[in-house]
Amino acid sequence: MGLELFLVTDKEYTWLAGGWERLRSEVRERLRVPEPTAVLFIDGFCSYCRLTGETLRRLDWRGRLEVVSFREDDRFRRLGLSAEALELRMHLVEPRSGRVFAGFDAVEALALRMLSLWPLLPLLWLARASGQGQRLYDFLASRRLIVPDARACGEGACAVPARAAAEER
Repeated sequence: MGLELFLVTDKEYTWLAGGWERLRSEVRERLRVPEPTAVLFIDGFCSYCRLTGETLRRLDWRGRLEVVSFREDDRFRRLGLSAEALELRMHLVEPRSGRVFAGFDAVEALALRMLSLWPLLPLLWLARASGQGQRLYDFLASRRLIVPDARACGEGACAVPARAAAEER
């Protein structure tokens, strides 16, 4: 390893690094599917959800996953999903087959369809086998921080759900 310092010049190292990037982008482009084969609906008001969605986009080497905030895109209505259900759990929809996965099932379906997530499969299997998978997902989802986007609020104020107002009393 230390011998590389003496044998590879900076110019050669830069050329090698650029070649690796070119190869990587070429492989990604050749593996890319023309249209997404699954749509993941997340909560765009949740910073953790947005970060998760962005991470999944980067890990999706084949471009088969489309990550969408249900707060900004109402396609979920055409698929028969409700905003209330999407507020509780993320949903993964396969448009061709019409299959819908929610919560922990969506996490498992994502791990199965994305090679980069396969190392998580044994942990997900254990969570499922112990009966704790959905419970753990719901625990984490109930503690996410929701910060409304200013563009979603009309006339300088955001609507407060009646349930939240009643809980404060």
